[in-house]
Amino acid sequence: MNIRIKKGIRQPDIRKIVRWTNARNAEFLRQYAGDKWNFPLSEMQVFSEKDSIYSIMMEKDFIGMIQVLEQEEDTIHIGRFLLNPAKTGKGIGTEVLNNFCKILFEDRKIGAITLNVAEFNKSAQRCYEKCGFTIYDEMYKNGNRTLKMRLIRTE
Repeated sequence: MNIRIKKGIRQPDIRKIVRWTNARNAEFLRQYAGDKWNFPLSEMQVFSEKDSIYSIMMEKDFIGMIQVLEQEEDTIHIGRFLLNPAKTGKGIGTEVLNNFCKILFEDRKIGAITLNVAEFNKSAQRCYEKCGFTIYDEMYKNGNRTLKMRLIRTE
């Protein structure tokens, strides 16, 4: 697989994110984006955060996004990891996340990367665990359990 991750997102690719999301439902949006974006997703919601979004490319095709949500001291919190639903279940997410974490560790000189995952999202949780993330805490919001996961720099 020839997968590349590049900073930024183009308008046509924002349209794809909106289309993939709105073809599903509010629960799908909450699953990958938390509760900051509202359903139905609009281009403006994504565009307003374009500077912290990274595009995921396979060959020349846009297949998804991942976002740096915040940096606190030597820890970066990532989220809004979305692949084209037609591309999931093929190991692409694991490859993307491994590459993205490697980029962040090299470029940002950080010690850890954190993310949150809904407890019911078992496929995402498996992907994160394959990449070396471990659960370090949990939180409850609106009756839903969210696992806080962390990957610590090893070298």
